[in-house]
Amino acid sequence: MDDFNRISDLDNRPLVCEVCGGVMIFEGVGEYHCEKCMHLQYDDYGKVRRYLEMNGVTNMALIAENTGVDLKVIRKMVKESRFTIAADSKTFLTCERCGCTIASGSLCRRCEEFLHKRVEEEEREKRHQKQTENMQGFERTPNRHSKGERRFER
Repeated sequence: MDDFNRISDLDNRPLVCEVCGGVMIFEGVGEYHCEKCMHLQYDDYGKVRRYLEMNGVTNMALIAENTGVDLKVIRKMVKESRFTIAADSKTFLTCERCGCTIASGSLCRRCEEFLHKRVEEEEREKRHQKQTENMQGFERTPNRHSKGERRFER
């Protein structure tokens, strides 16, 4: 049960209804309802999302102040690409690899593509190495002395 409680603390997820003590059921997009009284509660993501839907674009400090969600948690959500910084904002994030400005996440599109291609290449290389290691009974380099004769007799 301790692992379950630790998981629920990650996004401040409600587990027990604050009205009747019933079990909270996840509905999606940060919303939870009580299975007994149908009371609606929100986790941190749901609180921020609901605030933005009702109030429109605003800064992170105001969101934190009005929702009770810690500013560090809101920044983490932006870095996870759950929210995007508005295009007309004076504040932007910087790409962790090249330093250019980005609106969400931790990498710019160009660096993300580069890293994905690099991972794909590494996987291809690993697969190729496995295939060549598993090849038994085959010559890896052509025999210089062979003139096309059969190497095996039946």
